[in-house]
Amino acid sequence: MSNQAIEETNKLLAPALVAGAVLLGVFVPALSSALLPFIFIALFFVVVLSLCNLENCPTEVMSSLDAFTIKMVLWQLVALPLCLVLLTKVVHIPDTIQAMMLATVTASSVFAGPTLVAILGLNRAQATRCMVFSTMAMPISLLVFGTLMGIVPWGLSIGHYVRQINFFLIIPMIIALVYWTFRPNFSAKTERTMSKGLDCACTLALMVFCIGAMASISNADGHQLVRVMSYGTVAVLLAVILFSVTAMVFSYLGPEQALLAGMLSANRNIALAAAFLDQIVTSDLMVYVAVSQFPIFMFPIVVQLGRRMRSRLAKA
Repeated sequence: MSNQAIEETNKLLAPALVAGAVLLGVFVPALSSALLPFIFIALFFVVVLSLCNLENCPTEVMSSLDAFTIKMVLWQLVALPLCLVLLTKVVHIPDTIQAMMLATVTASSVFAGPTLVAILGLNRAQATRCMVFSTMAMPISLLVFGTLMGIVPWGLSIGHYVRQINFFLIIPMIIALVYWTFRPNFSAKTERTMSKGLDCACTLALMVFCIGAMASISNADGHQLVRVMSYGTVAVLLAVILFSVTAMVFSYLGPEQALLAGMLSANRNIALAAAFLDQIVTSDLMVYVAVSQFPIFMFPIVVQLGRRMRSRLAKA
């Protein structure tokens, strides 16, 4: 196997492990039930480790704001949620499905977004900027549009909401900034070792989250499996719609930018939305959070395998 093939295989390892964790959580109920109490702690570590392992210091990323990032964040967290609000005014959508759609369109790009787009050979730096800025703006979008839709009640404890923001965003950012004060002093070898270690730890934390989040699925009886499958269908359809519409809107920037925008828009950090709204999260929404992880991490694997197959057929 060539070095390039080995490198491409290694890039697919983390998404494959996370996708495997989703299946493990479904088929090993005892394990998913045991990890369920730790899913938001695991999510906290995912945020911390993701920010620590950026290619540049978070403050440098935030100071390198460009036009594409501004357009992308406004599209993700303002235009799409506004479209959803207008849609609910003219089309009757069940409240449960509305909550799932809200958690999707007001969520930031997934923390694994830069890694996922790098697998496809797209601009990782731009994906990182979009991920960081959309993550910081996400709590405002979620609260504003959730309130407009009537999903987030007026009685929601703002104090608790702010504490959740502090726990999942502010504290991780402070930890990352402290880490980055020491990182420039690392040797090249130490930095590579630390980066690999952070990647492994982040993948492990994400696996814990995915396995635990599957408890609501793995404990479901036969009558509930239809519900699980229907919510999984909603997750896939939303991802496909968001990808397609966004790619078309951004097509004027060229095929690579359109693909990048579509990937960032389709793969959302729905788990973080659930963490912010833990006061009102229902079992239905947790099922949706769980099943939404599977298409996120299967997509780059399917795309990459499709590219390899097309390449082999072309050579044959």
